[in-house]
Amino acid sequence: MSIKNSKQNSAQWHTKKAIPVLIALAFLIGLLPQKLVAASAIINNGGTPPAISGSQITVKLENSSSYVEPTNTFTDGTLNYYLVTQDPAKAGWTSLDYQGTTYPLTQVFVGDNLTSMKIGGVSLLTHNGPLVNATVFFDDGIYTDHDTTNYVGISQTNASYIGLNKTAGGEPAVTLRRLPRSDSNAAINNTMERYNIYSQNIYFENLIFDGQGYDMYPTGGSGLSKNRGEYMFYFAGDSGGTEGSAGFVMKDCILENVGASNEDTGFDSTKYNKNLAMNFYKSGGQHNFENIIIRNVKTTAGLGIISSNQSKDNYFKNITIIADGAYNSLSRSIKIENVSSDYYPENQNSAVFTGTLSLPTDSYHNHIYIQSWNYDNIVVPTDFRYAQYNRSNGNSSGTSAIQVYPSLPAVTANKSILDLQDNAWLVPDGAAVSLTNQLATIATTINNAGSHAPGANIKIAADSAGKINSFNLPNFGASRSANVVAVPGVTSLFTSTALVPFSADGIIQFPTSNAANIVLYNFDFDSLAKYTLQEAITGITAASSITDPNDGSISGYPDYSSYGPSATVAAKFKNATAANFSNSVFTSLVNEIKVNTPPTTLAVGGSYLLTGSLASTLDNSFTGSSFTGTITNTADDQTIYWYSSDPSIASVDRITGLLTGLHSGTVTIYAKAADSNNDGEIEKPFASFTLTVGGSGGGTGGGGTSETATTLGIPVTGLPIPFTGFAPGTVTHLPAQPSAAQYQNMDQIWLEIPGLNLQSTITGVPQTDTGWDVSWLGKETGWLNGTAFPTYAGNSVLTAHVYDANGLPGPFAQLDQLKYGDSVIIHAWDQQYVYEVRDVQSISPENSSYVFKHQDQAWLTLVTCQDYDAQTGQYAHRLVVRAVLITVK
Repeated sequence: MSIKNSKQNSAQWHTKKAIPVLIALAFLIGLLPQKLVAASAIINNGGTPPAISGSQITVKLENSSSYVEPTNTFTDGTLNYYLVTQDPAKAGWTSLDYQGTTYPLTQVFVGDNLTSMKIGGVSLLTHNGPLVNATVFFDDGIYTDHDTTNYVGISQTNASYIGLNKTAGGEPAVTLRRLPRSDSNAAINNTMERYNIYSQNIYFENLIFDGQGYDMYPTGGSGLSKNRGEYMFYFAGDSGGTEGSAGFVMKDCILENVGASNEDTGFDSTKYNKNLAMNFYKSGGQHNFENIIIRNVKTTAGLGIISSNQSKDNYFKNITIIADGAYNSLSRSIKIENVSSDYYPENQNSAVFTGTLSLPTDSYHNHIYIQSWNYDNIVVPTDFRYAQYNRSNGNSSGTSAIQVYPSLPAVTANKSILDLQDNAWLVPDGAAVSLTNQLATIATTINNAGSHAPGANIKIAADSAGKINSFNLPNFGASRSANVVAVPGVTSLFTSTALVPFSADGIIQFPTSNAANIVLYNFDFDSLAKYTLQEAITGITAASSITDPNDGSISGYPDYSSYGPSATVAAKFKNATAANFSNSVFTSLVNEIKVNTPPTTLAVGGSYLLTGSLASTLDNSFTGSSFTGTITNTADDQTIYWYSSDPSIASVDRITGLLTGLHSGTVTIYAKAADSNNDGEIEKPFASFTLTVGGSGGGTGGGGTSETATTLGIPVTGLPIPFTGFAPGTVTHLPAQPSAAQYQNMDQIWLEIPGLNLQSTITGVPQTDTGWDVSWLGKETGWLNGTAFPTYAGNSVLTAHVYDANGLPGPFAQLDQLKYGDSVIIHAWDQQYVYEVRDVQSISPENSSYVFKHQDQAWLTLVTCQDYDAQTGQYAHRLVVRAVLITVK
């Protein structure tokens, strides 16, 4: 015998750079007809994407420690408790109960005019007046401050204002309001002054603050004081520059009806009514807001309904801005800015939003507006996942640096989206802006933001068809590593390891500088693009000539004379090396083949099932000396085709490899790799061996008597019939199945017996020197390897349990009901092989010659145990059903 393994020298038709793609050993499976098996070359250079260390500097999602609970309470340091009521019957109260606690009352005030309520001749609402270190409980009703210029009256150190009850609708039953100014100056007539908060430890709970639809006092102009209006609530440091409003708490409150118009008054270009609900300006110290509703607030264009400027340590939990359209369409819901840094540096600006944040859904109000990259602690609720970065920093002229959204915003030019859930940039394929431009904008943004920039960790999300298309990668810089991860969709995380297909004929352009700093993860270059690593990185050189081992006389033998590209194919990826890819998949090709244990001789009439192996070796010169990862390769197309140089002497099934001796003589048998994905990177390999056919009953797998099955070249004689039943109604504990006894997947070949309503998959049971062990069949039917393959000529023996190891009826429990003429069907390769029963016998367990009787035609023998003897724990007989092939559908 001579074996020839051909692996033609690729230097004959490739340049030296066109080194064969790397393919690991791939075996054809067992004794089944060969089919294409999808597999690939997987590059692993570090595996999964690296963890992103730390949160981004500017904005981050809330966590369990983000919200700092207030330390100020309405009982903290309180010396006096007062009740304000409109019920004269309560005038004599000396105490009241609130939330399960009784509080002694120093005094009760009856009425609705807060200005007239005095202690020691001083109105209750006097800046740092009688309510210092005091708590006022308000009974149900509307209470009005009649002092129209008293914008500081509510600001008293450690003063607390509590509404006692809620309405049936769950809102506070207490409303506080003020009278508007009455002034000869039309600019301020019928305008409302603000609530200035610049005393410490003020506490509000369960109150409605009603602006009654009056514009706020306008911005200062000629003769107008700037510090009286513009906002319903104003928080600022005191004149000494300390944290003047620290310790402020507002819980379960509603701010409503601020402003008469959301347009500028037009009285003077230097003044207009801002109509903000809250403004924080040069404000430090902790402020807490919990369960706040803001509605019917007519904020003017360009401003935030909630606005923060040079402010820090503001904590918000469960904030709702009602989408009622009262605000100007060009205003913002929440605006965090820093017009100057004369009080706090930019990096100290902070605001923390946790819990629920419900905002209007229009494009100007559905986000948090952040003016600068340089703030250090902006925290947003977990559902505000997407931060849209401008590639240039914001400014006081109305340009934001970042806008944070609860849903994915549209991709627009010169802006990038950071997913705060994993702090990775999100680049959706199929958006209005190309992948290339999105990636370039990210690189520009990172460079411009400097020390406040998020890292170059990028997710490219597949398009609506589930693939990623061509793109160019920018230069992210010499000192910055860029990790680009393919993900299945926009909600996928950076840690995803799911492979995402790259488009057919797609191109990736790496930068000419610093390309080594970029690693791509999770790209599937196999399923659609069919790119080998060589084709992707170096391209394919046109073939010059190919020597074929066949002289053209073999019927059906592939003609490779036109194989390979007629012109050089350029590399699909520019400036790339193998080190640029990790956890990515490329197409693998076969570059070596061998026949497993080929026979030297075969008897006339004998048969033998050929199998082959496809292999390759790792070529480090192709991956490059700098590549430190590993490449796992299994050929994508593992199909082997078989050919005989003279089919009249020995025929071979092109697909299954079933070799049959027909006449005496010598032939050459060829195995060729189909290698359908090979575009010219390497030659399609072949292997061959010589075979002598002659005599009868001799040679490997040949011959045999009437009592010996010779199909597939494995003689079966004198072996016992397998034991196919367990004790009925009793659980039998089986040991682990030995590796030598592992069954063979028959790849969707299954048995049907219509008369028994039986359908059962068929699995291959290996033959040993002592027979077959079918203990682990369970509900499957076993083909006894060594008998004829199901549907082939010869006697194919199938067995199944009558009772399984759980003591339950097995697939062949009713086999004794079959009778002459009943159908038995083998389903295989989209065809039905219909057999008819010809014999049903009960035999002794020793009568193996009947079970394994040779047949020239295609027969099935079904066998199982029969007649269980509880005394001996054995089955006394074997039930055998024999059926012959009638037709194929």
